[in-house]
Amino acid sequence: MWISKTVYPSPGFYFEVKLGNETYSFKEVSGIASEITTEEIAEGGENRFKYKVPSGIKYNNLELKRGLVPKGSNLFTWINNTLQQGFSKPIKPKELEVSLLNEDGKKTLTWNFSGTWPVGWNSSSLNSMSNEVLIESISLSYNFFTSNIIK
Repeated sequence: MWISKTVYPSPGFYFEVKLGNETYSFKEVSGIASEITTEEIAEGGENRFKYKVPSGIKYNNLELKRGLVPKGSNLFTWINNTLQQGFSKPIKPKELEVSLLNEDGKKTLTWNFSGTWPVGWNSSSLNSMSNEVLIESISLSYNFFTSNIIK
């Protein structure tokens, strides 16, 4: 008897983030995007036509969100050294990997970000009337990313 193996879209809720040699848990990762920027060139002598030509590739900032982790982690130290030291120390870019995991916890798709460094940090609002975890948001700039499907 032949049984068809149906392929379903991957769920987006089971993933991990690896920064250097350490793995971190985040509630949300966004900003995995790239687009080709264009430039318009007008045709000489003919004002009705403009041509769009590629001028480069643009990457969004990577946004990571998680429950606020107390001081002491290497991630906190890296962010603090970059954003709070007034450029008294050089910015130290790191390699970052986001991996989508299957139901067995194995990587099915990875995005590798090159030259990653923090450009922003903020926390969610403090509200005495709510019973929610304080969320920190980290914005990271990077040079480029590659993706890899793992079979």
